[in-house]
Amino acid sequence: GVRAVESASTVSILASQRDNAVITLVDGSPQNDYAVARVYRYYSVSVPANASEVAISVTPTYGDPDLLMSAGRAARPTLLNHTWASLSGGADTLRVAKSDPHWCAPCVLVVGVYAFRQSE
Repeated sequence: GVRAVESASTVSILASQRDNAVITLVDGSPQNDYAVARVYRYYSVSVPANASEVAISVTPTYGDPDLLMSAGRAARPTLLNHTWASLSGGADTLRVAKSDPHWCAPCVLVVGVYAFRQSE
C-alpha cells in the first residue's frame, strides 16, 4: 500500500489489470484499452429490457482488433465460438437489432476483442 510517515504526501496511483477479467462497459462512455497480439480482451454490456438495438464499436489507433460477442456473463466469445462477429480490417462495429433471432433483453452481452496484430 501507500502511506505517509510523519508528513503529508501527494501520490498518484494507477491500477492496471491485465488478466482475463471482464471489464464492464457503460453506455455512451468510451473505454480506452490495448490488445496484445493474439490475446482476447473481454468486456460486458448490460442490455435493458426496453432496448431495441445494441451497437459496439472498436476504433484502433493502430493494429487490427476484431469484435466477437455472445450472450451471458459466463460466455467468453472466441474466433471459433461466438454469436456475432465483425472481423473487418481496422475499425469494426457490431450492430444487433431486436429483430435478430439471437436477441436478448434484458441480458448481459460479453464482447471479445481479438487482435491479430497488437492494437490500441
